[in-house]
Amino acid sequence: MLAALVALVVLAMFWPLWSPWPSARHALRWDALWEYWGDLQLQVRASREGEWPLWQGNERLGYPFYADPQAGTLYPGQWLLVGAAHALGEVPYWLIVVKNLFHIWLLGFGMAMWLRGQRLVPAACVLGAVAVMTSYTVVVNAPSALNWSFAYAPWVLLACEHVLARPSARSAGWLGVVMALMILAGALASVWYVALLATPYLLWRSWGEVARRGWPYAREVAGAVAAALVLAAVLCGTQVWATWDVLPQTERAIRGADFYGQSGWAPQALANLWSPLAAGIPVYVGWGLLLLALAALWRGAGAGRLIWGGVWLFGVVCALGEGTPMLQWLAAVLPPIELFRMAHRYLYVASFALAVLAAFGLHAAVLLMRAHRDERWRRCAPAMAVVVLVVASAEQFAARQAAMWSTMAPLPVHTRDAEAGAMLAEVATSGSRWYDRGWLGYRPGARLGVRDVGGYEDDPLALLRYALVRNELRRDPNLCGRVGVSYLGIGDETRRAWPKMPSRQVATEVLPGLFAFVDVAPDAWWASGAEVVPDAKTALARTLKADGAQAFVEAAHAGRLGDVARAMAAPRAFAEVQAQVRSRRDDAIDYAVSAPAPGLLVMNEMFVERGWRATVNGAPAAIAAINGYARGVAVPAGDVVVSLRFDVPWYRYGAGVAVVAWLALLGAMLAAWVGRRR
Repeated sequence: MLAALVALVVLAMFWPLWSPWPSARHALRWDALWEYWGDLQLQVRASREGEWPLWQGNERLGYPFYADPQAGTLYPGQWLLVGAAHALGEVPYWLIVVKNLFHIWLLGFGMAMWLRGQRLVPAACVLGAVAVMTSYTVVVNAPSALNWSFAYAPWVLLACEHVLARPSARSAGWLGVVMALMILAGALASVWYVALLATPYLLWRSWGEVARRGWPYAREVAGAVAAALVLAAVLCGTQVWATWDVLPQTERAIRGADFYGQSGWAPQALANLWSPLAAGIPVYVGWGLLLLALAALWRGAGAGRLIWGGVWLFGVVCALGEGTPMLQWLAAVLPPIELFRMAHRYLYVASFALAVLAAFGLHAAVLLMRAHRDERWRRCAPAMAVVVLVVASAEQFAARQAAMWSTMAPLPVHTRDAEAGAMLAEVATSGSRWYDRGWLGYRPGARLGVRDVGGYEDDPLALLRYALVRNELRRDPNLCGRVGVSYLGIGDETRRAWPKMPSRQVATEVLPGLFAFVDVAPDAWWASGAEVVPDAKTALARTLKADGAQAFVEAAHAGRLGDVARAMAAPRAFAEVQAQVRSRRDDAIDYAVSAPAPGLLVMNEMFVERGWRATVNGAPAAIAAINGYARGVAVPAGDVVVSLRFDVPWYRYGAGVAVVAWLALLGAMLAAWVGRRR
């Protein structure tokens, strides 16, 4: 009953997503359409081929897909979506909508279950669920992965309560599974928010239990927690390490106070909390919830309510970002703070705490009426609880309409796919690239298999080398041809914000918003010489200014090219011989070139430090960073075959272990269920 009621609240809040009237139906915008749908399509394609999706070669010049936590490659919930796509024979966008709404439901249902475990009246449990599900942060991030991991916040509390109540292998397994699911869901920022809101309360609860039951009990709890951590490491350690391993090569590696302190919420906008008419982010929480929270702090017994009040205040102050020195102070002692951008997202912490306080406040009001000397007051307590629940929920619904509609987008259509069919076929056969800036839309690299320089360009885990190229192309789109782009598509919305259009000297507008470049760098070429430059930024700058397809090798990588690099260090003339692509998959490419002399094969594919392996005529060869982003391999004279393979054996083995562990857990759960039924 409780699960169904929470589901009705979610469906009512986001009714445009399932409306029976086609004219009123919408899709979730932003990340749901422009990132997660494409991730699912790549995972479905890879699973059809019986492989793990390790490398995405059709977007952002290529990037290590396996390291992206938001893709959820090892998340059992994502496996269900992949299975559903196979059963349907296609990958409809609404699968992502189902995933997003399910996690909002999971958050609300978990909150209601945890509050019920705190022995609150049913109306208070429902109010807590409604309050957290309809909070500004949850609603406005409905298209985001942030809700996926945050949905496990109440389940973490519930699992920890089970461990504290009865430390055992069963409760430890329950906690380990919940932690693993929270991490694998993909939003590591939300994992951090859950840790911040749960830690003070759990420390207080643990201290109280240890003081009451003694130190032998404390050792039992410590053992159960250790077992839970080991289980979580088995289930999600592979994905965590994959993300951490690639982090130094991404934009997050150069984070600073401007990264983690930037906030869309300023101190002067605090009035937004209690006024729906105040300017700024509409975080209005409603007077109903505020009064109930105050009632909890006033009438509630014990330190628990005060702790949740402190958590709420902490979340609000952190959400102000650079408006207060709080985050900078905390970053000095809590380095993980530096990893997560957009400080106003700390409102997740505040919203959860406020929902808890409001639920306790309603519970306190009901208990007060039940204790009244007048029988009529005692009889009215249940009705009063329902009225307060309805009024507070209605206020929340009304306050969130603008935020809800901001997450809606028209249903995805692909009218331009057929219109650009000939150009897409040309890109596929020529080995050049497409750069889509909203013209085709919805990640054509993942959706259509076209080699797109775009994709989720502003991913905070975007490779630093890709960011260099992206920023230069945005600054001056005339440079697109220099990195192998034959077509640039600029959508209507992007066009209004685009700094300038390509000039007629370098590109022709073949369709409105679609530009074809005249001079396009080849997919791969042999160069007789290269110039050694200090770093990637210099190499890219020289590449974009050079005449023809030249090669610039970074000084730190010149040693990887052996004798060829030493010969190249001396000034000499450049030459160009285009190579042929014999075969290409996401994780495997074969080139053939007739090299007139020892030189360098430059491949217009993204360089990363680990994962790719190269052979030249079957012999292992080192890969160097060329032109700031591309790959280069030294080759001898004559007919040469260069083969590149991408593999991360430890990830495949770790993923296999995780799959076996999940299956074992599922088997154990089924066996326990069958045993109970007998």
